[in-house]
Amino acid sequence: MDAQALIAQLYAARESWCEVQPGVRVKLRRPAEAEMPQFYRGIGLDAVKTYAVAWEGVSTALLFGASVGSSDALPFDASLWAVIVADRSAWAAKCAQHLADAVKSHLDAAAAASGNSEPSSTPAQASS
Repeated sequence: MDAQALIAQLYAARESWCEVQPGVRVKLRRPAEAEMPQFYRGIGLDAVKTYAVAWEGVSTALLFGASVGSSDALPFDASLWAVIVADRSAWAAKCAQHLADAVKSHLDAAAAASGNSEPSSTPAQASS
């Protein structure tokens, strides 16, 4: 397998779908471990914009109403997603929570695999 195929597999393993409303979902890619420290204070709109990689159910009818737009699916576009989600706070909140859950799940699994306690636990004090 070549490097590009391996990279695609690694990315796919970090991706999951988030339903933002019935019939509309966004595929989000969990941040890599090296990117996680920036989220310790929370996951905001910038992350929701950055880590979206696909969608289903988005059409011009959804964006502008059935009387104006077409029900044909739009191809995912990161720039368009950034504009859409900035004006749909309920979508942004669902995606932010989905990313937070994905990060926690990953950290918990990594801690369990290494035999350590959950990352949120307090480390024991070293004795002197």
